[in-house]
Amino acid sequence: MRAAELAKALNTQYFDLKPKQLDTLCYAITHHSGGEVSTNATIQTCWDGDRLDLGRVGIMPSPQYLSTEAHRLIDTAFEMSIRSHQSFSEG
Repeated sequence: MRAAELAKALNTQYFDLKPKQLDTLCYAITHHSGGEVSTNATIQTCWDGDRLDLGRVGIMPSPQYLSTEAHRLIDTAFEMSIRSHQSFSEG
């Protein structure tokens, strides 16, 4: 919930979302860890991005929670996520 409130506070200062766009973003932020799948492309893209980066903590995301497009990228995204976070922690 804090991240959604931050998004609302930063709107118009760092980005300019219309009320409906901001509501969509806040919904995606608030529900990102609930294990849902959305038919809304914007919401699902946010969730896919978050889930495809789970390699940073050694978790392979379950394909059932990803869009068809993201499911095709799961192995590559997992490996890239692990590598990028290893490089970051080593540097």
